[in-house]
Amino acid sequence: MSSKQAFYAWYNKKLDRLTSGTKATVKDAGQEGKDLIVHYIETRGTAKSGKAGRIETGAMRDSVDTRVEKESATEIQVSFGYYDAPFYTVFQEQGTRYIEAMNAIGDAWDIVKAGLEKDLRDEVRNA
Repeated sequence: MSSKQAFYAWYNKKLDRLTSGTKATVKDAGQEGKDLIVHYIETRGTAKSGKAGRIETGAMRDSVDTRVEKESATEIQVSFGYYDAPFYTVFQEQGTRYIEAMNAIGDAWDIVKAGLEKDLRDEVRNA
């Protein structure tokens, strides 16, 4: 094997490791976002209700999911949040004059984004 072939073999191995590692990291971040939103629904009650969370039927909690929106050989797009959620989800999430806002998506995104940036830097460094 020539030095040029050895370099290409090394480069392709690094690129494959980087691609698979970053895709897995992004998918894990989506799952973390989903888990955080569910946790917030289960633990962020309102003063008026006196409950520990915001669960009556479980429909809002059950509508939380993570999805791979787009994936190719070199890119991935993952989202997390409410899908086919009950109509009242927006009122619980954003609040009203009478309902304290839960802010589950925004708070989950802040945590996921910070961790994702660090994890992606580590993936690039360790590829």
